[in-house]
Amino acid sequence: MNTPTAAGPFRLVVVSAGISDPSSTRLLADRIAERTAALAATGDVTVSVIELREIAADISTALVSQLITPKLQQAIAALGEADGVIASTPVYKAGPSGLFTSFFDVLDNDLLIGVPVVLAATAGTARHALV
Repeated sequence: MNTPTAAGPFRLVVVSAGISDPSSTRLLADRIAERTAALAATGDVTVSVIELREIAADISTALVSQLITPKLQQAIAALGEADGVIASTPVYKAGPSGLFTSFFDVLDNDLLIGVPVVLAATAGTARHALV
């Protein structure tokens, strides 16, 4: 896990698998990030957001060809430098979205070892009936 230094902020990365704009999944992740930043002991927190819908084609490409595009590499690098992660997904048929699952399938298995992660999920419409 990356440890924030006296000179550096706590780096919080939000991963949102919401597909609409605005997205209730993103709104939930933002609220969690705000609360996390407010509770940070250092008070110095930077928050960056990875919107998976914006890199969906890059994720698909990586799944079928192992080709990591520059946009996907940027997202992976942000996670590699994170001190904490908030991962938020809509839930369909009692499971996380395919986009969310596919993104984490692309990552190196060791990338997030020791990094605290908050998992959040949204549901509530007929599309989420099995939850």
